[in-house]
Formats: sequence, structure tokens, C-alpha cells
Amino acid sequence: MSVFDFQDSRTTGGENQNKNMFAELFKFRPERYERTLNQTTTPGTNAAIPIDLLSLFEKLPEAANKKAERKNESAPDNRGTRYDATSADIKAIFPELAHRITGRAGEPISLHDIGKALGDPKIRGRDAQVLVALKLSFDKIARLDSSNLEKPKNNRTLSAKSIDALDRLVSQRRSNQLQDKDALGLLESLDDAMVRTSDSVKSTVRTLYRDQAKPLESLVPDAVQQAGIGNCYFYGALAALAAANPDEIRKMIRENQDGSYKVKFPGQKEIDVAAPSDAEITLYPKAGQFGSWVWVMEKAYGQYCMKDPSALAFRRLLGRDDSPVPQEHTEGPSFLDGGLRILTGKPINHVWNARPDDLHAQLSELMLEKPRRPITADASVNVKTGEGAPVWMHTYSILDYNGKEKSVIMRNPWGFAPPADSGVKDLGGGRFSMSLDLFAKYFSRISFPEK
Repeated sequence: MSVFDFQDSRTTGGENQNKNMFAELFKFRPERYERTLNQTTTPGTNAAIPIDLLSLFEKLPEAANKKAERKNESAPDNRGTRYDATSADIKAIFPELAHRITGRAGEPISLHDIGKALGDPKIRGRDAQVLVALKLSFDKIARLDSSNLEKPKNNRTLSAKSIDALDRLVSQRRSNQLQDKDALGLLESLDDAMVRTSDSVKSTVRTLYRDQAKPLESLVPDAVQQAGIGNCYFYGALAALAAANPDEIRKMIRENQDGSYKVKFPGQKEIDVAAPSDAEITLYPKAGQFGSWVWVMEKAYGQYCMKDPSALAFRRLLGRDDSPVPQEHTEGPSFLDGGLRILTGKPINHVWNARPDDLHAQLSELMLEKPRRPITADASVNVKTGEGAPVWMHTYSILDYNGKEKSVIMRNPWGFAPPADSGVKDLGGGRFSMSLDLFAKYFSRISFPEK
């Protein structure tokens, strides 16, 4: 693990948090983000509506329903697609899958090759299960071929030799002859990955919204479920915007007739985004019933980061490879403010290490605004109290503030609350409340965009 792995990269249980603290080594350049003026709606007049327009308006609901039907049809139809692969099927599936990925029969595949294939919507079913499993356990499988041991990690490949070695382990396990704990753990990880792919694909609504005619019912904080990438700063900001002004998210996404999307972040050019594949559904946001809009937003932001010089420079500073996976380019620490900046197009205000009375005044004022601005909070060491939150270097969404009770309502983008013994009240779905005094002790900063 790199010494720069100080953000919220974690195990499945949310453990193993790195407690290193870093100064603001890097900032997105403000000049790259245009300031935008608050938009106001001009009241309409009471002018009479012509009869021919009335007939048109009467047809709008019918047209909207037909449009929603077309969009529902654009989602992948997985009926009849099998999702029952296990580690015992990898040897049979690998040759054709490798050929499909590289276009070359019998050639080994690299982690870079697998990364490029993750977004392919045509890789579905058992092929997608194997692809995800190979991605997650690539190096362990590669090292089964002794020739890879002499190569730098980035140059290792999966070949027929390594897959044959893997299949021998499967056979040994089947006959109860496999005793090596690492080998047994590898096979268990592969099987778990394939089950996870099956469960994720089957439990995720693949249309943009759960109800295409009512997008705001899906644009809610609970839809934002961070998974395998350390980009809490983006997820925390996205959930905060969904709580404060979800229609702003809706206006950023436009669906094309072919099922792909265009995403336009404020002040930026439109970004073409393919619909999420089976592999992307599995590996990135957690599966959910609110539609695919979170996958689309994260992928669009990743594609933006792949072309942004500042984001690329910071990725090199972290020692990361030039990944072909857009989502992996969103990885980064909380202090960059990249989430709030890209989602609002505005400079970001910060309140650092504030006293409870000052926080009360600031949060009370922010909650009175209409529309509200999204607010995030960063958990780290409060330099005034010397104490830190249960989860370090992690960004949360501030959903509400009860001024009478002086209680802050928050949400963890992981989808679960901090431990009960940390003094919080679990409200479900990653939501929780804590007293303002406890908030001031645990959180070093709140952030929100300028007006």
C-alpha cells in the first residue's frame, strides 16, 4: 500500500482506516471553474393561452409516458442471461473472454486490458462474473505463473499457464486435497466476486431513475452508496446536493436515444457517458433501487478527471498508474473539494475548527436558504480539541440541522452510521444525528459553495 493511501480506502467492514494527516499539498485551480450567477425564475404573465396550444398541452402527459417507456426499453434486458459462474468455470470461460478483450487469440491479458473491458456493456452474464473476479484478484492469479514473479507488478499478465494453475487449485479443493490457506482464500474470493456480480446486477434498477416519470423520487441521498473507490469527497458532495437541491442533478444528465448519456457539470463541456456495464454495476456504487444515475455521475466525473491536468498531476503524486478505468481517476483525499467544485461550478467556502456557538450560527443561516446549498463535513483531528472522529479523513454529508436541539443530521456515503459507542444516533441508511458539541469535537471542517 502506498504511503499516500490516507483517504477512505477500506475493507468491506469499513475498518483499517489510515490515520495519517497531510496538509493541503494540492488544490484544484480556481480559475478552472467559472463562477456562475444564481439563476432566478421570471414570473410568468396571465396572458390567455391560445386554443391550439391547449390541445398540445393536453397531449404532453401521453408524450411523457411514451418517452419514459422508450427509456425503460434502453436498459439492458438480462432475461435469459446466466449469472451462475464459479471459480470452477474460469478455465472454460477465459480463452474466449481474453480473445474478446484483446482481439488476439491465445494472447495473455494485462490488468490494463481488463480495465478497458470493464465498461463494455456487451460483456454480460458469466463473462462479466469472470471479468470482475479477474480484476479483483488479478495479481494473485498472475503469481501462479512463476514467470510473473520476476516481472514488475505492472507488467504481469494472465496467461493460459496461470489459468491452468488456478484450475489445478480448483480440482484440489474439490477433492479435499487443498490445504494452503492462501490458495483456499483466493478461490473463496473468486467465488464471492462472482456471487456479488450476480446479486448486484439482479438487484439494481438499470434505467436512469427508478420511475422515469418522477426523477426527483430517485435523486435522494440514500441512492448514493460508495463502494470500492476512495472518493468520499465526491459521494459526500453528491448526497449533500441530492438533499439540498436534487433538481440540479437532474438538469446535469440528459439521456440519449441509444441509452447512453450526456452529463454537463456547471461551467464544463458536455461529457458523453455510456450506460453502466454489468462489471461497473458490481465494482463501483453499491447496488440499489434508485436507478443508475449515481453510476452515470461518477463515471462522468472520472472521464473529466482523466483529461484534467490538475487531477492527472495529483494522481501521479499518489503514485497511481495511468488506469483506463474512469472511476479510478476519482480517487483522492477529502481536502481537495473536487466533489463540491465539479457539482456546483463555484469556489468553496470552509469553516475550520469552529466553536459550537459559531457552528450553530453558520448552520442555522445555511438551513434557511432556498434553495439550500450542499454542505459537507470532513472528519479528522480538530486542532482545538485534539480529538478525531471514529472514521478519519472521510467526508460526510450534512443533511439538516436542528437549531432548537442543537443536533446535526448527517449521512455517511458508505451507507452505514459510525459505531453507536461514538455518541451518535443511527437513523438508518447511513443517516445519523449527533449533538453539536460532539460534532465540533469530531469534525475539523464544514464546506459549502459560494452563492
